[in-house]
Amino acid sequence: MVKEEFKFSESKVEYASHQLSLYYGECPHKCSYCFVNNYRKRGYSWAMGELRVNQKAFSIAKEADTSKVTCLVVSFTNDPFPISYNEDVKDQRLASLKILLDILEARKIPTKVLTKNAQIEDLLDFQQDPYKYIQIGFSITTNPDNAIMRARYEPFASSIDERITALELFQVAGFKTWVSVEPILPNTQILDLLYSLNRIGVEEIWVGKTNYDPFLSKVYNWEDLLKQVKFMQKQIPSIQIKHELASYEGKLALQFEEKLENFENKLKNRNNEITLGDLLLAIKNDKELKLC
Repeated sequence: MVKEEFKFSESKVEYASHQLSLYYGECPHKCSYCFVNNYRKRGYSWAMGELRVNQKAFSIAKEADTSKVTCLVVSFTNDPFPISYNEDVKDQRLASLKILLDILEARKIPTKVLTKNAQIEDLLDFQQDPYKYIQIGFSITTNPDNAIMRARYEPFASSIDERITALELFQVAGFKTWVSVEPILPNTQILDLLYSLNRIGVEEIWVGKTNYDPFLSKVYNWEDLLKQVKFMQKQIPSIQIKHELASYEGKLALQFEEKLENFENKLKNRNNEITLGDLLLAIKNDKELKLC
């Protein structure tokens, strides 16, 4: 009998070489812009149906080769701690997450947790000592006072206020923290947001744009927003700019938009397995993609 080989999934995001999903199925946060929505529409089983634990995640964490892992994200395809107001369900989900993180910590795998669920602060009741190899991170998509817009696009996720409060609790407790500012929702005051995150003491702030929602992607003048972020970056070294946003500097902006539109039009007319992440990487490297 051939032993099953366990591997981490590779990531094309610049701050992570690999990712690991703790859950499959439909995330209860129901963010309208989530890229997984596209896979659900196309019938991918891992993106469909009732939320369920990916039981292989624990075996992968224990056995996967780590020689090429520079940073692991938990996770991109589903929130690693899906929100629930049923105490029993919440406790079960917290236990699953802690088991996974304990395995990754024991193996000394540099890991970034990425969630929109402020209930993760309950982890502090069980994890007295800060992790050495794990950063607790939140997706922060707008300012706290832009609550109506947040509720429109992230209807069942924790509020921005709740996420920032939880972030502060982890920071005060000595945990390593990080934030992904992406996507950037309409009416976001980016300078105020970045300043407030820095004031908390967040160690890494990654700023991107909006990639998977046709309307949101056209809300901003991204070249202008990039200038604002670069202005703040000079004062706050913890700010990092993702490739998708950095591509909007100067004359590259128009070229990027034209290439992206061209690729998107090709995808609409063909049946293929290429994701938008593949498109963005190809655009960045100025390569052509083969569409079947």
